[in-house]
Amino acid sequence: MRNSTQLITDLGTLASGSFTRESIERANNKLRGQTLGMLVGIAAARAAELKTALMEIERVIDIADPQLAIVNSILSILN
Repeated sequence: MRNSTQLITDLGTLASGSFTRESIERANNKLRGQTLGMLVGIAAARAAELKTALMEIERVIDIADPQLAIVNSILSILN
C-alpha cells in the first residue's frame, strides 16, 4: 500500500474495517484492558485533537512566521 496523505480519513477507514480473527486474538493476548477497536478510537480522537490544536496555532501565528509552513504541512496530512 502506498503511503497516504490523509491521516484522519485513513483512521476512519481503519475504525470502520474489520481485523482478522488472528489479529484480534493476538491483541487480546497482548493488551490488558484494551481492544484493537479501542486503540483505533484513541488514535482517531488524538489525531482530531492534534488537528484542532494546529488549526488554532495557524489562526494565531503571524503570516510571515516561517513556522507557519510547517504547521500547514502537518495540517495537509490531517484530512
